[in-house]
Amino acid sequence: MADVNPLPVASELHRIFSSLRLTEPPFSIADVLAHLFPEVQIGARRMKNCASMLEVYDGPLADGTRAFISYDPMLSRGARRFFVAHELAHWIFDYSRRPEWDPADGAWRPLSERRADFFASGFLVPSWCLHPMVDFYLDDPSFERRVARLARRFVVANYHMKARVFDLYLFRRFSIHV
Repeated sequence: MADVNPLPVASELHRIFSSLRLTEPPFSIADVLAHLFPEVQIGARRMKNCASMLEVYDGPLADGTRAFISYDPMLSRGARRFFVAHELAHWIFDYSRRPEWDPADGAWRPLSERRADFFASGFLVPSWCLHPMVDFYLDDPSFERRVARLARRFVVANYHMKARVFDLYLFRRFSIHV
């Protein structure tokens, strides 16, 4: 995620956490939407080619809805939470912008997609909550079990928690401690 500018993401996360006084995960995405983004609705819809989708309407509907986030109900609860948070990031940062493509990315994944992943990870597993809970290393024999326990605690999929623990490991390793 080195190419993602963390400042806009961090400021938006700070706004969400401070305005709702969210201090203890797991955070309810439905509560965040209801309080800060009432114009966005959420619901389950069987998907064929994707896990989630953000639909933005040309104008507000009669009830004020301007966008709808749909997710595949066949996904695990943790995966659904991640993908809904991912789509929320698209609403916050990208809904009126054209995708920014990164030709250096082998999969040609737009920068907006990586920013949405970065936002979803930071929203569901904030570093200030995770930092004191990770007292093990990547080569720890109980790594998988400990990651699975943290994933259950934050209600995210194991692979999302692995990515957050790895991010934290890199932060700790390369941070200059004064």
